[in-house]
Amino acid sequence: MTSSNQQKLILLGSGGHASVLADILLSQGRNICGVVSPSQEGVKSIFSGVPFLSKDEDVFQFDPSEVKLVNGIGQLPGSNVRKSVNEFFLGKGYCFESVVSEHALISEHAHLSDGVQILRGVIVQSGAVIGSNSIINTRTTVEHDSSIGEYCHIAPGVTLCGDIEVGNDVFIGAGATLIQGIKVAERTTIGAGAIIKRDCMKVGAVYK
Repeated sequence: MTSSNQQKLILLGSGGHASVLADILLSQGRNICGVVSPSQEGVKSIFSGVPFLSKDEDVFQFDPSEVKLVNGIGQLPGSNVRKSVNEFFLGKGYCFESVVSEHALISEHAHLSDGVQILRGVIVQSGAVIGSNSIINTRTTVEHDSSIGEYCHIAPGVTLCGDIEVGNDVFIGAGATLIQGIKVAERTTIGAGAIIKRDCMKVGAVYK
């Protein structure tokens, strides 16, 4: 059986979010055997020495049993690209590796689903649940018994107080604060720096 450090990983994308993930993975001694990027022009130095694949279909030269994928595509409000790429490769039998920084503080009594990305300085407290393929970005705090849905992006410096429920496909902007017990409907956007004191239950709405 392949150990986690020996497991071959292919990183999808070579932009800013991908570079942060690569930095975490390389610091952990992980084996990035390829980066999917349509162009190598202007690519960040962290990818030097890593083989490039010019298009998504080049991943198919690797059997799904040989590699795991890491989705390095960032998620912006209203964008479905990251999710579409995930679903495309999941439909082809590939699996997505979780990325969890060694500088994050994760309770042993929290649950991280498949494909999550937990970046540096994040705190996830007891009883919290992070849904599959969600990004919990730098220095965000997810307090006790809070639940984050699938394909969410919780941007840097967000504070989610206890017992919060966040639906699928939600974007919460940098520095936002949600007080205890708040519920957030799916496909909602919460603006950077917002202080949310009431439930956000209108699907697809923007709250500032």
